[in-house]
Formats: sequence, C-alpha cells, structure tokens
Amino acid sequence: MTTRNSSQKLSVAESARFISTLSQLISAPGDPNPYGSLVAVHREHMKYQMHPQMGENGIQRFLPWHRVFLMKVEQMARTIDPQFSIPYWDWRVEREVPVWLVNFKPTIRVPGDDVIVTRNPPKPGLTLPTKEAVENIMKAPNHRSFTLSMDPLHGVVHNWINGTMSDFSNSPSDPLFWLHHAMIDKLWSEWQIAHPREGPTLTQEWKKMTPWTELAEEVMDIKKLGYDYA
Repeated sequence: MTTRNSSQKLSVAESARFISTLSQLISAPGDPNPYGSLVAVHREHMKYQMHPQMGENGIQRFLPWHRVFLMKVEQMARTIDPQFSIPYWDWRVEREVPVWLVNFKPTIRVPGDDVIVTRNPPKPGLTLPTKEAVENIMKAPNHRSFTLSMDPLHGVVHNWINGTMSDFSNSPSDPLFWLHHAMIDKLWSEWQIAHPREGPTLTQEWKKMTPWTELAEEVMDIKKLGYDYA
C-alpha cells in the first residue's frame, strides 16, 4: 500500500525524490517523450470526454478519469524510482505554491512543440478555496452533484496559478498539476466513504477510461488500487 502524503509535510529527501524522479521522466528519450505523451493525452479532452464542460459524459468521467491519470504518471515514475508517489497539495491550509516546488518549472517535450512551464500566482481577483467551501461540497448527495460542485473549485485553483496550469490543454505540463489533482482525488475518496454506493452513471461505451483499459467501476476503491492518503 502506497501512502500519498501532504506536500506541506514532505521531508527534504521526499520532496527531492519527487523532483528528481519527474525530472528524469521529463528528460527521458523517446518520441513522444513519456511525460510529454501524458500531456498529449490530456490535450485530447474532447475525444476522451473527461471534463464536465464536455457534457454529461464529462461530468460522470471527470473524477474516475483523472484518478487513472494520476495512477499512470505514478506507474511511469516508478520505473525510475519504485518508491515514488504523488503528494497532495492541500490548498485549504497551504495557501501558496509548495515552497519546495516553486522553482521546478521544466520544459516539456510534447509532440509538435515544447511547453515551458510558467506560474504567476495569484491571478487577480481569485483566491484559493477555503475549508468552508470544501465542507459545502462534501454535503453533495450523489456523484453527479459532487462533481458539479467540485469542478468550479478545481478550476479556480488552476486559474489562480496564472500560467501553464490555466491552459486547459497543457496544464499537466506543470508538475503542480499532479499535486492539485491528488487533492481532488483525496476529497473524492473521503466523500466516497460516506457514499459507498454512489458512482458515475455511464453507458457501456464510456465506462472505459480511454485511452486506457481501466473501467470506471474498477477504480472506485483507492485501497484496492493500492494507495491511500495520509
């Protein structure tokens, strides 16, 4: 069982491991580059229907699809360091970009072009979500309403970063993407404990978390997937 820890509580060695492992993944040879290939997948958001803006399929697929997405980058990174795990950025209490990640802004080789990661937080007029905002979302009675409540909060964090994270297609280029989505996944996993029978409602065509083979019903229980949150 792997434990995903808070970015605020990582040791110096743990934060260095995250940066070192992702740096090696980002610089690995190959066309497409392994990390860049994940960014390329996210660019195909209309094809894979994994955001609520895409309609009902996107609403239902948003959380399970991104859970699989997190697993894929972990699996890639563990070919370099078997101890690698994604920390989560709890922006309810850590109200700035994690200090150890501030200067980690790599250039990502994505098929067709390079993405130079930028950040300029905060975007004027935006603030990070509060504990109270999250508490209200956790009261949602079903998967659909939880997703629709979570998505605007998720988007505010992306836009607050005011750089690559605000770019719908290229946001996974920023390593901070994984920490943010780990936090979203953590909150979903906590909500699931109180709503064990609630999950996405998908037709057979959309149950598979394309372009991967995992089915939505196979990724409902994070402990069965081999990880938990501290």
